[in-house]
Amino acid sequence: MNIDVLSIGSFPDATNTELASRFAVMRHLRPPAPDALAAELRGRIRGIATEANRGADRALIAALPRLEIISVFGVGTDSIDLAAARERGIPVTNTPDILTDEVADLAIGLMLASARQILLADRYVRDGSWASKGPIPLGRSVGGKTLGVLGLGGIGRAIADRGAAFRMRVIYHGPRR
Repeated sequence: MNIDVLSIGSFPDATNTELASRFAVMRHLRPPAPDALAAELRGRIRGIATEANRGADRALIAALPRLEIISVFGVGTDSIDLAAARERGIPVTNTPDILTDEVADLAIGLMLASARQILLADRYVRDGSWASKGPIPLGRSVGGKTLGVLGLGGIGRAIADRGAAFRMRVIYHGPRR
């Protein structure tokens, strides 16, 4: 007999396939209203798999008497009523650091694209302006500039490390030194 799991969100196909191979999955794009779930089903659900931005509120947690775990597919737990889970002794898991490097890479990539005018240059070449107007300025260098980071958690630290590799002066603001 499979364990019943409530899936909340839009997971990648590979994740849906893996969940379905291990559990009896009831899929919902958004957190369902507790009274929208049949009483018999509410009594069977033992796990919630949710995206970080979908979560599970107190009413949903209270409506699932056999709930044993809430698993968040993402870093944040802001949309989970952690107090309600704690009161029931229900562990809440997440995937910390899963996208830290990707987010930091993207932040630095956007900074470089802006400073070096990469999108403008791409358009300039594709529309043929280079032939009639000549070269465009190279843009600004990021080396020696100041990089400000708001919050020095995992992602902020990864961005700061990348900025330092570009010989940038890194400053930050956060709750701790």
